[in-house]
Amino acid sequence: FQLFNVSNPHWDYQIIIEQINAVQNIKLYTANGIWLNPIYTISQEYQNDVISFYQAEVDNLDFTVADGSEAQINSWVENKTENRIPSVLQPGALSGNTLLVLVNSIFFNGTWASPFKNALTRKGDFYRPDGSSVQVDFMNQIHRYSLRKSYMDSDIIRIPFVNRRFALYIALPKSEFALSTLEGEITGENFSDEAFFHGYQDTFVNLTIPKFKLSSNMVLNNVLIDMGTSEAFSSAANFSGITREPAKMSYVIQKALIEVQESGTVAAAATPIIMERTSANSLPLNPYNFFANRSFVFFLREDRLQLILFQGKFADPKTKEINFP
Repeated sequence: FQLFNVSNPHWDYQIIIEQINAVQNIKLYTANGIWLNPIYTISQEYQNDVISFYQAEVDNLDFTVADGSEAQINSWVENKTENRIPSVLQPGALSGNTLLVLVNSIFFNGTWASPFKNALTRKGDFYRPDGSSVQVDFMNQIHRYSLRKSYMDSDIIRIPFVNRRFALYIALPKSEFALSTLEGEITGENFSDEAFFHGYQDTFVNLTIPKFKLSSNMVLNNVLIDMGTSEAFSSAANFSGITREPAKMSYVIQKALIEVQESGTVAAAATPIIMERTSANSLPLNPYNFFANRSFVFFLREDRLQLILFQGKFADPKTKEINFP
């Protein structure tokens, strides 16, 4: 498996981490933790690299202690995400065969550049893909936004935070049929980040979006295998740069959370990788209506570095947590 168009991923990632952790007027920090099984030998060079380039916290941990090792890692994640993600590993996830555990966490808490007024929040119908509706709280304001009309049969709006490098993008399809088309375009091989996030027009918009909170649990093994890393999960895996022990990746899981409300947005994610040893201005009369009362796709993005920090789909307000096997 090879990273294309990345000449030095270690240095590039180090620069990204330093820039992310130095942002102002917003809470955004990423953290990496690595726990090692002390009975196995892990390359000192590898440990030095993850500390130097990835600012990782490295520690030894006895994975044979029943539920104790999972609890310690969960506590670390909870602390790094300001208690938004209390657990990422289930009891029994680790064992004496566990070689090491890598966890990446990211936390974002941003205030809108133009916060929504609580007094304007109203109940309304949100329409699910099956045509049924459910009552939700809708936030509303008329303001100037960057808007792209009818791209991929969707309207896309950019809602900036106080630190305008960051924004929440919402892509609202014209219909439920257009939603599946949009998802296919976004996940397709020919998707252009450059095209999708550029070409917006400054527009007065009557913006109405739901308050929502959504979390997800996803096992990333199949996703990574589809990306060409199948060997890493097999006995043919080569992790000689980490250890001389025969090792393979056991599983990779990600837990993410996002909450959108009047004041701003909170988002957090944690991804553990477990490796085992084998074995107020005047407004126009007719602002453009952007009414997100049906399924939409969203992106939380840092525009200067062109980094998508979080992305997802909001389709059913009754669904608070999504589990992907």
